[in-house]
Amino acid sequence: PTGTTLSDMSNSGTIRPWNKVLWKGPNAMNGSATATLSENVSDQPTGIVLVFSRRADGAAQDYEFTSYFVPKAQVVTHPGCGYNFNMASSTCSLFATKYLYIRNDAIVGNDNNTTSGTGASGIKYSNGDYTLRYVIGV
Repeated sequence: PTGTTLSDMSNSGTIRPWNKVLWKGPNAMNGSATATLSENVSDQPTGIVLVFSRRADGAAQDYEFTSYFVPKAQVVTHPGCGYNFNMASSTCSLFATKYLYIRNDAIVGNDNNTTSGTGASGIKYSNGDYTLRYVIGV
């Protein structure tokens, strides 16, 4: 099998052998970005987990991690459809969202993923302040 196992990433805890890193960033996932997976989502036991973290000073940071599970059944029945992932700092002083198109073999970005401003709701956002770090097959 291809991909990096989680045990390659960390020396602590018990790691299940079927969890694999299918893609490793970081990437802010703008409209020209594509994260090509080392294995298809449909080949994973249950789906994928997308791991995001804060981005500051032009680089990924090792804090404010946020993870999302996407079931493989969802990807298989709706390939290439858009998904919205919302993130916030621990004090809610920063809000961001990532809009990603998830295919069986890749994840494609959107131009709004690096924008900032104030939404119609009045909420200020800074989408470029978070970055996709890993896609893990689970």
